[in-house]
Amino acid sequence: MKQVKLFLLVMVVAMLTCPPAAAKANPDDYKVILTLNDGTVIEGFLKGDIMGDKIKVSEKFNGKSKKYSTTDIRSLVFPPTESDARELRFIPVMVHDNHELMGRNPKNPRLLMKVYETERMIGYISPAEDYSFTPSVITSWNSLKYYYQVKGDKRAYTYWKVVVNAKVIGLKKMLKKCFKRFPYVKNYIDSKEFNSKEFFKNPEILMPVVDEALKSGDYISEEE
Repeated sequence: MKQVKLFLLVMVVAMLTCPPAAAKANPDDYKVILTLNDGTVIEGFLKGDIMGDKIKVSEKFNGKSKKYSTTDIRSLVFPPTESDARELRFIPVMVHDNHELMGRNPKNPRLLMKVYETERMIGYISPAEDYSFTPSVITSWNSLKYYYQVKGDKRAYTYWKVVVNAKVIGLKKMLKKCFKRFPYVKNYIDSKEFNSKEFFKNPEILMPVVDEALKSGDYISEEE
């Protein structure tokens, strides 16, 4: 995935979660094509974020919005813009989220964007928010989550949430915990081939490693 695409995805989160930015935004940045499971296609404007199990879409930019559950959605598409000639397509996927503060197995799907696929697995990303806390201040920033899904599994699993302006202590330990099903991947993370700086720049580099683990058969099946 090109850096421009990542930038756009983060900007989607920034625009849709910041009222002052939304007030000055270009309506084209909010245009979406929502397709429901029954085949209904709605062209409108996104209101709010896409990080939970419901989204809001209005037919007019400043119009009244309607709420849709991810269980009723087939796809959500951001059409091409001047910044990027390609579309951003999100689909509902059941997830196991290692980076949720509460509830690792949400009951309803989350909207993810496919960025990697082989005959054995799929890699996804999604917008996210992160927080830091002090006794007097709560600071939030826009982030991205990375997922892998073995084909045939019921869920996609998070393995990383981008950390902004912070050092991560125990990176390898954290990643190996996320990939406990894959001895091959854990060995790779412990090897000299794994470059933490490159991983920070592009967490997608672990997706082909997961695929190699699946190809070799060195993994444990998904837990129910």
